[in-house]
Parts: sequence; structure tokens; C-alpha cells
Amino acid sequence: MAADSPGPIPLDSPVRSDLIPFRPPEHRTWLPGGLDSVTETLPDDRACARCALGRGAKTICMPTYHGPVAEAERGVPLLVMGTPTARDDAAGSLVYAGGNMLAVDEVKKHGKARITWALRCAAGRGADNAEVAACRPYLAREVDTCSRAIALGPLAAYALLGFELDARRYRRARAVVRGKPVFVVHEPAGAARNRFWREQFRQDLTWAMTAPAEPLPDGAVSVLRAPDAVLWLQGGYPDSPRDGAPLVIDVEHWPKNPWAPGDFRLLCVGLCTNEQTPRVIDENTLAIPEVRAALRRVLEDPAIPKVNQNIKHDRHVIWRVLGIDIIGVEHDTMIYAQLLDSENPAGLGALNWKTGYGGVKQLGQAGADEDDE
Repeated sequence: MAADSPGPIPLDSPVRSDLIPFRPPEHRTWLPGGLDSVTETLPDDRACARCALGRGAKTICMPTYHGPVAEAERGVPLLVMGTPTARDDAAGSLVYAGGNMLAVDEVKKHGKARITWALRCAAGRGADNAEVAACRPYLAREVDTCSRAIALGPLAAYALLGFELDARRYRRARAVVRGKPVFVVHEPAGAARNRFWREQFRQDLTWAMTAPAEPLPDGAVSVLRAPDAVLWLQGGYPDSPRDGAPLVIDVEHWPKNPWAPGDFRLLCVGLCTNEQTPRVIDENTLAIPEVRAALRRVLEDPAIPKVNQNIKHDRHVIWRVLGIDIIGVEHDTMIYAQLLDSENPAGLGALNWKTGYGGVKQLGQAGADEDDE
């Protein structure tokens, strides 16, 4: 029998496929840090002593603009600024001046909103991560009652997300925190002084107030064993590859360079036609001739459009290890991202933020880098 000809399928395991949830049931957002780590929320407290910042503030724990949440204000957008200014601190409430005035006026064009701060006692001063963490229970209470949160600048983004996010690099970043959509916008200070930056700032705030709050896909990754892998590739499932239906392809391998000399391992191939049911075939299953034959028929079929981020890379890896040429490449999200916004990075880490998945890619890269070292 030829190596790639169909034949009896060996049952390599009594378990035909393993299901791995996208996210554990007890943790329903993508970000493990930031507000998702807060277990107890707190109301405004003028006697707060959770960190040392209050010792230098005239107004301890600046109250949220509009005061306690009234029933009529539940479910309105929340504008999160970095810190109160010195003028806010002296007045004991938000002072409409400079960039703050520009931000608030722009948000009000789209209806009612609440306004709060990432750090309520800082009065324009810098703060360390521990002080940000001390203020998160107050911020979490506000987020729990809002419809969406808008972070003005990297400090507000860090308080919400738990990531050192450079808003200048990841313009229009978005994520989900405590089940609520979060949108990241530049700080307003520069926009108040520069008319070109001001117009971009207004556009970004309009986007943050009006962009659809799309739910993230949820489900489980199915790690296919040999029988189910062949059955899925041959059309035996509702989400099996079919003519005209885009098929997303992804590979994981070691070393990272697809043309590295010496030993090279294709750890797994990910295939997906439905965002809620991605499929994975691991290296042991890929070694079975019947599985490789079924995979070849799908990847070399031009009637099935192939899609991925930087799909040229995956094509190199598949060819090197399996000798299969991916035919019918239709879409590459990296190229699309550069065409839509040539001034910003188009790597998967950046697009991760733009599409709402937050820092899941950075978490994976950080773990990989540690393993490399």
C-alpha cells in the first residue's frame, strides 16, 4: 500500500478526541491581570488608606464624577482617566480644563457617561504598580455597573487590563474585562494642543463610544485522534472543510525558524472553519499515513480557500515537514492589516488587541521566551 493511500485507521487511543476549553469555566475573560484579579469591589472612600498616595493629596480617593451610581446611570459608558490633575485635587472634583474638557465634551456628544480615574489620589503624580493595584477595587465597582469602559492613555489601560500597553503603538486597542468591552484611546493632553492630533483623538473617541461590543467566541479546541481526524478531513462533521468555505490554518513548531538547520518538529496543525470549534492534529497523529493523506487532499484542494495570519510562514513549515503544498491561499490578515493601517504594527500580538482578544498572545509569547532562555 502506498504511504499516502487510505486504509484501515489505527485506534491509537481509546479516547478519540480531547476537548480543551478556550478559557476555564471559572475565568470567563481573556486577561488574568488587571481588574479580572479583583475579587472584592469598594465604594468611594474619603478615608482610604490603601496606599501612600493619599498622604500627599488634598482630596483622598477622588469621587467618581456623578457620585454614587444612580439607577438611571447603570449601563452607561465609563470614561477612565489616568489620574486627577492638581486642579481636580484642589477642587475635590473634575475640573473641565485642557485635554479633560476635550475628552468629556466629545464623549457627551454620544449621550450620558460616567467619569472616573485609574488612580484617585495621585493628582498628576506618578505611581507604581502596587498603588495601581490598591485602587483597582474602586475601579472594578464602576466597571461592573457600566456598559463599556474607555481608557484614556496607558495608565488607565494598565489599571483596567494589567498590561503595560503603549496606546501610541496599539491605537484602538480593545479587550474584555469583567465581561465588559474596554476600548483604549490616546491621552487627551496632546490633542488639546495640536489640531491634527485633536481630530484623530475625536475620531478615536467616537469609535470607542459607538463600536459594536461584539462577544468573543467561546467553545473548546478539539484535539483530534486518528479516526476523528480522518473523518473530519473527509467531510464527516458539520464544520468539516468544504468547497468555498474558508479554512484557517495554523502551525506550531520547534525551532521557531521554519528553515532552521538540523532537527525540526512540527508539533501540531490547527484547522478551523468555525470560530467555536477549532481542530488540532498533533505530531503523533500527523505521523499516521491515513491522516496525512486526508490532510493532503484538503490542503492541496484549490476549491477550499486557505486563510491565516502570515500564511506564507505556515506554508513553508507544512512543505518542509509533510511535503504538502498549500494550494488555494485566499486571505492573509497581516497583509490586510497593513493595507488598512500602514502606520501601525500588523503582527498577531497587535491584532490581538485590535480584535478584542486582549493580551492572550503576549502571555503565550512570554511563556515561550522564558522556555527559550
